[in-house]
Amino acid sequence: MGRRRKDKLVDYYDRWIKVYKENDVRAATYQKWQLSGTWIKRIAGDMILQQMTRADVQQIVNEYGKYHSYQTTKDFMRQLLAPLRDAFHDQLIDIDITYRVRATSDIKDKPKNKWMEAEDAAKLSKALEDDDCVLSHLCSLLLKTGLRYAEALGLTPDDINSEDRTITISKTYNYKRTVGEAEFMPTKNKSSMRTIMVDILTLRMLQADAKDVPDGEPIYVTRYTDEPTPPDTRPRTTKTIFNSTVNKFLAQKCKELGIPAITVHGLRHTHASLLIASGASVQYVAERLGHANTETTQRVYIHLLDKLRKADEQKMATAMMELGA
Repeated sequence: MGRRRKDKLVDYYDRWIKVYKENDVRAATYQKWQLSGTWIKRIAGDMILQQMTRADVQQIVNEYGKYHSYQTTKDFMRQLLAPLRDAFHDQLIDIDITYRVRATSDIKDKPKNKWMEAEDAAKLSKALEDDDCVLSHLCSLLLKTGLRYAEALGLTPDDINSEDRTITISKTYNYKRTVGEAEFMPTKNKSSMRTIMVDILTLRMLQADAKDVPDGEPIYVTRYTDEPTPPDTRPRTTKTIFNSTVNKFLAQKCKELGIPAITVHGLRHTHASLLIASGASVQYVAERLGHANTETTQRVYIHLLDKLRKADEQKMATAMMELGA
């Protein structure tokens, strides 16, 4: 490409993602890049790349931020700036028009609960146990094990060891897959491949849910697909359970109980926080969650660990006072 060319920004963006992203990222991720391209066309459809200034780029971000949260705008900005930086390095433009561009947003994010207090978790757990449906069982599993969502969906009957009362996490379920993508995927990292113990009630629930599900088939996806749909509801035609479906189910449950709403990932955080509050070691929590190292666990749950540390200092002071008394 010569420097005298006049490329429309949106055309350059579309060519760039096709060259650098189409064969390098998953189909679902590529669709996000394409969606950003749609917004670029909507906001700056006639803008010429070679005539753009930093103010033009900032204005695109500002316009996008009028309709999206700060975090979503940050993600959009990252996708907008990547090809623009390459355009500068390829000498298609004379200056780095991404310099000091920042994300802005007119939409205030609603505060989300990362985890539940023990009292609310107990209420939710009881409600899930009383509600005999696939989504309730799935949410109960997430709360009682701390599994990642895709890990829970990836469980198959052969992952359950009834004798040892354990489950093995060796794969995840590709619940956002598109045509041609595999149903099962590897775990997030090597440390995520693990075997963990479950309580007896969770084991019994898993055994019942796995009944009649063939080995190698995802327990909860299979049962959800086969579960009768409510009246006036379209039959389920896709063999998956999107996390948005479960988040909506959880939000309704929490509303009925009068407790703050939580997400499926929040159930994982809740499980970890309950373990830490009960005195479980950081090493044990890290291994159970499948963290690559204890630093991740300490960083995420630092405020809970600080509380325990203060309690430990009080225990130390009491023990030393009693020494020799």
